[in-house]
Amino acid sequence: VAVTGVQTCALPISGVAAVPGVEVRYVERPVVEDGSGRGVAVDGGAVLLVRMEPALDADLTRGSAPRTYGGPTRLRPDTRALIELVRTGGFESVLSWAAGVDRERPFRVTRLASPVRVVIDVAAP
Repeated sequence: VAVTGVQTCALPISGVAAVPGVEVRYVERPVVEDGSGRGVAVDGGAVLLVRMEPALDADLTRGSAPRTYGGPTRLRPDTRALIELVRTGGFESVLSWAAGVDRERPFRVTRLASPVRVVIDVAAP
């Protein structure tokens, strides 16, 4: 969603009763995938790492633990500041995404409960 001066990314979270804790910060490359440690390419001049805990991408109440998110693991919104979103992990109750932005910009994080989601607003050009 593009609003004057801000570009917004909302990450809905299924399978949890409460909004998870969240840490969002700029990180240096290489970005690594949780669990495997494999490098993950993220486009943009800077990378915001979004780490949510406890957060799951599987329904552990069912024996087969089916995935609760079946969407793409790499998204490219049509915005100037927010270049790319890449899922970088769902491991041991930690769900993480990397947001490639054109350069380091101020950002704000909001945790919302109905529905459960984490919203990141990035200052836009």
